[in-house]
Amino acid sequence: MINGSLDIKQLRVFMAVASDLHFARAGERLGVTQSSISQQIKLLEERVGVKLLHRTTRNVKLTPAGEAFLAQVQDGLATLDAAPRIAALTARGAAGELRIGFITSAMVSTLPDAIHRFREKFPAVTLQLRHLNSKTQMDELMSQKLDLGFIRTPIRESSLYTQVVVREGFVAVIHTKHELARKKDFRLADLAGQPLVQHNHHPEIPFQSRLLALCQQAGFRPNIAQETADTTGIVGLVASGVGIAILPVSVANFARHPNVVFRPLKDLPRMAEIAAVCRQEETSARVKNFLRLLAETPPDPAE
Repeated sequence: MINGSLDIKQLRVFMAVASDLHFARAGERLGVTQSSISQQIKLLEERVGVKLLHRTTRNVKLTPAGEAFLAQVQDGLATLDAAPRIAALTARGAAGELRIGFITSAMVSTLPDAIHRFREKFPAVTLQLRHLNSKTQMDELMSQKLDLGFIRTPIRESSLYTQVVVREGFVAVIHTKHELARKKDFRLADLAGQPLVQHNHHPEIPFQSRLLALCQQAGFRPNIAQETADTTGIVGLVASGVGIAILPVSVANFARHPNVVFRPLKDLPRMAEIAAVCRQEETSARVKNFLRLLAETPPDPAE
C-alpha cells in the first residue's frame, strides 16, 4: 500500500537509476549528488512500501517489484509528459473527437471532400460519423450528442446555426412506363393532378412546405399519395407505381432504379440546400475548424 502521494521528482530519479543501474551516473545526468539520489530512492521506497532496487558495493539491480513499478511509471510519465501537448492541440481543435451526423445527400456531394481535407489538416482528431435523418440530427445537436450535422434547410430552430454548403435544383422522379417519362421540356406544372410521394413532414424542418409552396405557385395543389422517412424509399415507391416524386438533383447520384427516370425541373430555382448545422453557442474549436474549412469553398452548385 502506498503511504502518501507519489512525488514526480522521485519517480524521475527512479527512472534515471533504473536506466543507468548506477547511482553516481544517474546523479550526473540529473545534476544532483549521489547522496541526494540515494535519499530520493529511499523516500520513494518508503512511500511505495516495497524494495524497488537491490544495491550492493558492485552493482544495482531492479527487484521484481521494481521492474513492475518501472513499467507503470514509464507509461504514467509518458502520459503526463504528453498532457500539455494534448491540451494545447485540443484547445486549437487539433485533437479530440468530432461527432458528425449526415444525410445521404451530403455524403454524395460536398462532405467526402471536406472530411478528407479535415483529416489531412487535423490527423489527431477522431471523426465519429453517423448516418441520421435531419430531424434526429437536430434533436441530437440540441441534446449535445452530436457536434455537427449536415441536413436540409430551412430549419426553424433558433438555437442552431446553419452554414449552407450545397445549393441545388430539383428533378421529378417518374416511373419509366408513365406517360410523363417521355415528355420533352418537363415543367413543374406537368405534375398537376398526379399522385406525389414525399418525405414525412416535420414542422421543425419546413423543406417539404417550401416544395409544396412551389407547386401552388405553379398553379396546382399537390396530391400527396404517400409519405415516407427515407429518400431511397421514395424512389422505391415511385418504381412501384405509387406516384411521382420531386427530389433534389443529387438524389440521382445514389438512388437510381431501373424502373425510374429523373427529369430535370429547370423552371424551379436552386433552393434545395444542405447546410452544416451546429449549436449557436458552440465553443468547440474542432467544430469551428470544420466550418472554417467548409467556408474556404462556396456552396456546391449541384447540377
